[in-house]
Amino acid sequence: MVCLVFLYALNRNWVTSMVQLAILPFQRFAWQSEKFMTNNVFRLSSILSLSIFASVAICSYQLGNSKLENYDSILTLLWIFPTVILLSLVKFALSYSYFSIHKEDKTAHLLIDFQYSLNQWFALLLGILLLVDVFYFRLHSNIYVAMLIVAGLYFLVRLFGTILILQNNFNYSILPVFVYLCTFEIVPALFTAKVLFVNS
Repeated sequence: MVCLVFLYALNRNWVTSMVQLAILPFQRFAWQSEKFMTNNVFRLSSILSLSIFASVAICSYQLGNSKLENYDSILTLLWIFPTVILLSLVKFALSYSYFSIHKEDKTAHLLIDFQYSLNQWFALLLGILLLVDVFYFRLHSNIYVAMLIVAGLYFLVRLFGTILILQNNFNYSILPVFVYLCTFEIVPALFTAKVLFVNS
């Protein structure tokens, strides 16, 4: 959390970056958001914020482990947090490599910055709901259901925005777009839902 606060302090235009990058799919030429793009501090803070709050939520609600009798939330957090960060970095590398193969670096930056801005918004909402549920309701409320709704909306907005960016900027046929959506968006989301929620 200290590292996250430090990264936010380095990026003075943090909120503006979140807003401008989140509306990238609706900008024809993206000149309004151009100065906020390819900011490595913003991208790193996005990975850290989502990893922190997602890991804490998984451990707090024992997602994927509800049937375990001897559940240690601290030990679980210690291996889930680096795992989420590692998976985020792998997805970043694979996504960027996919567009590099097609020589579409600009599209890669547009897509990554849009998705990372959504990650920041999702992590912010998740963190607020989690803090309220843990410290005020002691995990005895329906806020968990609200989190599921927020997660579903996050996925739909992310998917819709991704399709718009690819449609407007990716100069290839529908097949590479379909391959990207299935490989990097839909299948990972279904796998995550299967592991975390179906098994809970």
